[in-house]
Amino acid sequence: MQRDSGGSGNDRAVILFLIALGVLLPPGLWVWAGAGRPWWWLYAAWFAVIAAIAVLRTRAPR
Repeated sequence: MQRDSGGSGNDRAVILFLIALGVLLPPGLWVWAGAGRPWWWLYAAWFAVIAAIAVLRTRAPR
């Protein structure tokens, strides 16, 4: 197997995960700990991240 130097889907998926972790963790803790906030919001945000990673993985050239 050869790796292309143009950035594969795996690389982009890892980068997207790390960015999502940095962006969602502080507000996620705020939402999770806050009274009266919708508890499901954090799960919805993580679902969106997982779906985006899945799309990147399926579009990656083999």
